[in-house]
Amino acid sequence: MPTFVSEDSGNQVSSAASPSGNAPELDEGAKKNKVSTPDKQDTNARSIGEGAEHAEEYPVPIKANAKVESAICLILSCMMSFVLVCVVALLIALMQFQGRLTLAQPKITAGRLVYLANLEKSLENVTNSMASNRKILARAGLNLTKGQTELNFRINRLCAAFATLPPDRQYVPRCEWFLSRIPFDFIPQKFEAMQKELSYDDNSAEGVGYSPVAMSLDGDSLKKIEDKFARYMDNPTIGGQKFSEFEYLYASDISAIAFLNQVSALRLQPLYAIAQGNYLEDCRYSLTLVDGVRSYRDVEELHCLGGPSVEDVVAQNQSGNAGDRAVSQPPVSIPPQGAAARPAGDTQAAPRQPIDEPPQKTGVRPMSRPAAEGASSDQPASVAAPPVRQFAADSKPGELQSQQSTVPAPPALAGRPTDGSADLPSGAPLFVSQDDTILAERQRVFDLVSSYRFYDSIAPGVVKSVIISPGEFLALLLVCFGGVLGAFLKIIFSTSISSRDPDFRDLIVRPILGLICALVLYILLRAGFIAITDHAEQAGSANLSPFVIVFVSLTAGLLSDRAVALLERSSATLLGASEPSEVDRWAVGLKDALVRKGMSVDEAAARLRVEPKVIQDWMDDLQEVSYQQQRDLSLVLGVSPRLLFTDQPPS
Repeated sequence: MPTFVSEDSGNQVSSAASPSGNAPELDEGAKKNKVSTPDKQDTNARSIGEGAEHAEEYPVPIKANAKVESAICLILSCMMSFVLVCVVALLIALMQFQGRLTLAQPKITAGRLVYLANLEKSLENVTNSMASNRKILARAGLNLTKGQTELNFRINRLCAAFATLPPDRQYVPRCEWFLSRIPFDFIPQKFEAMQKELSYDDNSAEGVGYSPVAMSLDGDSLKKIEDKFARYMDNPTIGGQKFSEFEYLYASDISAIAFLNQVSALRLQPLYAIAQGNYLEDCRYSLTLVDGVRSYRDVEELHCLGGPSVEDVVAQNQSGNAGDRAVSQPPVSIPPQGAAARPAGDTQAAPRQPIDEPPQKTGVRPMSRPAAEGASSDQPASVAAPPVRQFAADSKPGELQSQQSTVPAPPALAGRPTDGSADLPSGAPLFVSQDDTILAERQRVFDLVSSYRFYDSIAPGVVKSVIISPGEFLALLLVCFGGVLGAFLKIIFSTSISSRDPDFRDLIVRPILGLICALVLYILLRAGFIAITDHAEQAGSANLSPFVIVFVSLTAGLLSDRAVALLERSSATLLGASEPSEVDRWAVGLKDALVRKGMSVDEAAARLRVEPKVIQDWMDDLQEVSYQQQRDLSLVLGVSPRLLFTDQPPS
């Protein structure tokens, strides 16, 4: 019969016992097992606690934190490398551009180049402004034309009723003169209020359209105007009825004429005058800029298109009617009643266009050049042009070409088409000769101006300071940025080739070391240890190639250890010290030294900041140890280099 042995009590329980007899024994064993369970739990808890203590001694998250730190450092290194690459590339381009500018002197200087670039920028801005003002002027002219057309139509329709009357009484001119001045002659108390409510902002969407502020003629005002109109016209008999009996027919026309006079005088004509003034101002300014730009490139002839001048608009406002029937005073046969009560502001009365002619459409008349109209206070001073450029101001482009073809070309320009591209203003200080090299000089200036504007669009405000700075300062900037870039490249290469994780110490120490090494190596080059030039010496100085400077600075940052060694050798040679033997040697005593020191390969690799495979290659005589690493290894192991290294290769 099989038996079960209890581990806690050591008692044997027979399986042949009866169920009733076995129950107490089983219960007793279960109790003993239950009693023993807390002891086991305490033991497990103690073991877990000891494991936790060991886990605190070797925490797992440290490795994870190290990985995160390495990843952050690598990302920052890559980002800084990209930014520095862009900066170095821009500095190289600017240094080359500065060299081109130096070769172009004294034809063009840095200050002259900046001035011409500003001319180009101003010309571009004023051209865009002219395009915008041209649209505003076209809309204002269209609205003015529509308003004047409707006003003339209503006045003609109302005054046509007097056409059948005897002409010696001048009913039609008197009707036109009266209607062209309402409502300003009859409700002066509202004139200032209307002026304050109306805005003259020509840039607003509403500014070029009809005014939303309209004068509403109430019944009393309309009745007064109708009564005065009937008395002024002597209330003649038309078709067997008095003119005053037709009030219900012409009341709507009088209200509309009053509104159109208000809108035309207070809104449409001022906005048109403002738009025309802005456009002509931009156009005259652009003509001045074109005269300066034409010294080095061809510019299309500019014609300022505008409608009637501001003086014409003012003259129309001061006169009653326009055209052959225009009168500045009321007809003398029958003076108007109530003329003495006219306010002093009547000089700003609404303009009148000819009854029998449509108003002049705006935006079709070219502005004359100052050379044809003579000098004026509101136009720029004209620049004296050479004989080839003489032409009539009113001539069209085709006539201009025919006029130019009749003028003989100068001897230096013979054989080339006389399109006006080779002539220069007499005030141009750059090029005064007319030899065969003039086109090449103009092209060189144009290329320099275009390049300057391109670089200025990339870094606004910086290019000007860099261009006018000395060449040595630009070279030093290139050296510094190149050295820092080489240090970041070393961090990236170390991670990519040797799989060494970077840390924040590398982000601080290595860029500073690369900057110092690049500057030191550049000083050595400039001091005469190494001579590099891009061109032959000019004006007593040699121009360094920016590509060589970047190569040297990148090399100094990437190989900072060797750059420091080069500085040590150069300093030792300068001071007359003996040069130490700096050759690679074989580590024949490395294995025994590690055993005596009790140091593993991994520990030695961590101390020297190299890979364990490198230490193993040194121990197996597969790779030589460099001079710097010989010194570091000797210090780590505390053993003399004579016992560790040898110059004899393994057999």
